[in-house]
Amino acid sequence: MKKTLSILIIATIGLLSVNVSNAQCIPGDSISCPDIENNGELCPDTLPGAIAGQLYHQDFTILAPPEYTADSIIFIPLHHIKLMDIENLPAGISWVSNAEDSIFMVGTYYCVLMEGTPTLAGHYPLKIKVGVYINVGEIPVYAGEVTDSTSLFIDVIWDPDGISNPETGNFRLINSGPNPFYATTQIGLYVIHPEKIYLDIYNLLGIRLYHEEAFLDSGENFFRFNGASLSEGMYFYTVYNTRKKITQTLIKTR
Repeated sequence: MKKTLSILIIATIGLLSVNVSNAQCIPGDSISCPDIENNGELCPDTLPGAIAGQLYHQDFTILAPPEYTADSIIFIPLHHIKLMDIENLPAGISWVSNAEDSIFMVGTYYCVLMEGTPTLAGHYPLKIKVGVYINVGEIPVYAGEVTDSTSLFIDVIWDPDGISNPETGNFRLINSGPNPFYATTQIGLYVIHPEKIYLDIYNLLGIRLYHEEAFLDSGENFFRFNGASLSEGMYFYTVYNTRKKITQTLIKTR
């Protein structure tokens, strides 16, 4: 009986150590994702934004910490963690890890791929839910479930026309800025022929916050926008005539 139990334990540990590539991602290493404080690592610390209706493809690296902290004072050696879910992902985006059954052994780098087409703009702080298995005499013992509110987030913007090329066409952007801006900024345009031009400012949900129209002379012209009342964050603006639109991002700071 004891011999059979020992064989089962060895087989279980062996299975947990297998790393099968399920995701189309490549994990980082000690150079690209160094664990300086030896308490686990998550890289990168900032994820690129997404555009509603367009494919999103991004991965990140996870290195499990060597110890599990209980009650902030007890440090227990960790055997592995099991990634159970990434909560609050934008609708349309799902995740998959490169580890068999999403089991991450201590001391090994793994990656998680997030991919899909987001359907709704917004700000999405991610929460990583893991099952924790501590090391008791080289045997993994389930210690509980932890949901970590990480610093990772995905901003999804609503962009009906795509980010445009601002340097071509019958009118083009010139001398625009500052961007990021604190209170006021200017959007410069070079217009070949006198015509009416429109300016719209949108938030991430695609709600128009500001509208202005002006008849511009040929040559250099400027829209001056006062955004002091806006909250800190990302916006986008569109300048357009009856034939063309230019869409660019706009960052408001404190």
